[in-house]
Amino acid sequence: MAAGTNESAPRAPRRITTDGTRTLAVALVGLMAAATLVWNSTASAFSATTTNPTNTMTIGTVTISDNDAGVALFTAPALLPGNTATSCVVVTYSGTAASTVKMYVANYNATDGAADGVVIGTWLNMQVQIGTGTCGAPVGLTNVTAAAPGDTMTTVSGKTNFSNGYGTGWTSAAAGNTRVFRFTYTLNASTPSTAQGDSITTDFVWEAQNN
Repeated sequence: MAAGTNESAPRAPRRITTDGTRTLAVALVGLMAAATLVWNSTASAFSATTTNPTNTMTIGTVTISDNDAGVALFTAPALLPGNTATSCVVVTYSGTAASTVKMYVANYNATDGAADGVVIGTWLNMQVQIGTGTCGAPVGLTNVTAAAPGDTMTTVSGKTNFSNGYGTGWTSAAAGNTRVFRFTYTLNASTPSTAQGDSITTDFVWEAQNN
């Protein structure tokens, strides 16, 4: 075309560069990956639980009592050689823990009335037996002390705590259990005159300890 004319030269066609195509492809892949990530995140929310409810822990109890109502088993102010007597007490276990029950003495005191070295504990015997039922109708009595006439009170006086106390055979005490304890004292028929005025006072104790 001649110089000075008003026609413009034709424009070359626009082309999409190779770099632009790559950028578009990367963007599409990124969107697809994001969509997949969201789907996986939603799927991972599935869950399940199970519950073991209302668990309770309570400390057990060890409780023992007797029916003596604070009254002594024996009050014998004028014993004579050969005298004997029997008394009885019912012991009840009401704890929740299975326990072993033993018997012993406390506050034991022997007085030598004539101050001559002869004490009543040498001549006074105590037999203790255990059974079930009632004092009026005991069942299955067995010996806690030696068999009749029992142990001397000097021997009994050495039983002072759970460790060295008398085993009663009551080794699985459970709530509501009762046992009859029958006591029989006997003053030896050969007790010498020098024992006159001697006396003994003591408490009988039952102790339960959980197994």
